Amino acid sequence: MTPPDAAPASALSDASATTAAGSATVDGGAGYVQIAAGPSMTCGTTSAGTVRCTDPVGSATLAPTLQNPTQIALGFAHSCARLRDGTIRCWGHNACGQCGDDTTISREAPVQVEGLEHVAEIDVGDAHSCARMEDATIRCWGANDDGELGQGATNRQRPAMLPGFDNVTSIALGAAHTCVRRADASVWCWGRNDHGQVGDGTVVSRRVPVRVRGVDHAARVFATNDRTCAVTEDGTLWCWGANYDGRTGRQRNTLAPTRVAGITGVAEVAGHEACVTLEGANVPTCHQLLCARTIDSRVRCWGGSVDRLQPRAPGPIPEPIEGLSAVREISASGDHEFRMNVCARSESGDVSCWVYDHYTVRDVTDRRSVAPVPW
Repeated sequence: MTPPDAAPASALSDASATTAAGSATVDGGAGYVQIAAGPSMTCGTTSAGTVRCTDPVGSATLAPTLQNPTQIALGFAHSCARLRDGTIRCWGHNACGQCGDDTTISREAPVQVEGLEHVAEIDVGDAHSCARMEDATIRCWGANDDGELGQGATNRQRPAMLPGFDNVTSIALGAAHTCVRRADASVWCWGRNDHGQVGDGTVVSRRVPVRVRGVDHAARVFATNDRTCAVTEDGTLWCWGANYDGRTGRQRNTLAPTRVAGITGVAEVAGHEACVTLEGANVPTCHQLLCARTIDSRVRCWGGSVDRLQPRAPGPIPEPIEGLSAVREISASGDHEFRMNVCARSESGDVSCWVYDHYTVRDVTDRRSVAPVPW
């Protein structure tokens, strides 16, 4: 989720990397308890207190040196993990201080975030990071060019509490915007707003939190690069921000929350969107993907890219992903080359992943099948 010239491999510590012919098994047979899909890799934490990371096609397995991680968040070129003791470790690109170690030195191995304990949740954007604390406050650090830290106008190399802002129950970071759900079921956002992702009806970036109007009774909030979605207590899905027409590839910003048709009973959503100007083209080509886990523990995906969609690529209407059941968590991300990585974790702790690649669909063993393949 950082600029395309950033090296995505640095988002993962390579202190103990091994190459594999295909996807490996879970260390010690332990089941996965949390997953995170990133632009160039996917990571999972296990019930044994270990972590495994692999590239989207399962050709390399890497293991960051972490003790008892409970949650991992992957950005385009930096990553962070919450440990069982409530502290945070980050690694990768650090030019804006997004690793939180009070420096701007990029880190190949995880370093502890300065002055941060009792963390309940972690998320990362392009070049900023935020933590929800056990006392329901929020602390952010890293890049602040567009106000994504919620205060001031300068980057911060260590966490800073957002003053006067409490009762936060969940956080979600996009490329350069931040959103939270509060205990009164309201949604608040701030940061870059060029696509309307802050949800205040404008395209003016906001350096302080603003309440999102038009979505009430939010149960959870989610963010992709330049889009935000909220699942309400009745299981409906509302999104705002970047929106690309799957028939033309043209951008159609949605400046206020709009209900997503064709799907109900939503429990969780994940996705990715991006635009790139192809060689010889005068206008950018855009693509998008959203996947939802519904309360019946199944997964449906939709989105698309220009009119070159292949038959197996997701269309504008949510369609079920066959071969998945008892899904408890989903995660999705993508890069700037029209590749979107999606993973699902089952109730038993198994993980299956698949990739939408260059308008077609392939699984992680590159057999060009839409069927999700287990790790």
